[in-house]
Amino acid sequence: MDTHNGFITPLNSQNAVQKFDIGLEQPDALEKYVSGIKKSNYYLGSVNIVEKRVVPSLSQKVGHISTGMAVTAKARNMSLFSEMVAFRRSNLGAMLIVGRLNNNIPPLTTSKLAQKFDNNLLYFQSNLSQSN
Repeated sequence: MDTHNGFITPLNSQNAVQKFDIGLEQPDALEKYVSGIKKSNYYLGSVNIVEKRVVPSLSQKVGHISTGMAVTAKARNMSLFSEMVAFRRSNLGAMLIVGRLNNNIPPLTTSKLAQKFDNNLLYFQSNLSQSN
């Protein structure tokens, strides 16, 4: 079973942009992602983190600033694989999460989806600016 979700949030001030950018670069960003994985999979019972890492290659060529992370976990005799790319494009903060049960996420899947998501934001922003 594969799943992916993307989220965006407007960053309505320069202060919000700066906080978002700093948040991407903080060492505890990976721990926040791990905590989110555990909370979002509460229905599986105890989720044991096997591996967690920052993966810069997931977020290459995405946004003005970006980070990529990956987590492998075990729960109820299942392996959970999750990759996340968080980035900022102008005044929009974005996050893409890809997850899979029992099989690794195929190489380049997350980075290609993140690039497509970023391209959609660029398209949206250019259409928005043309209509104003």
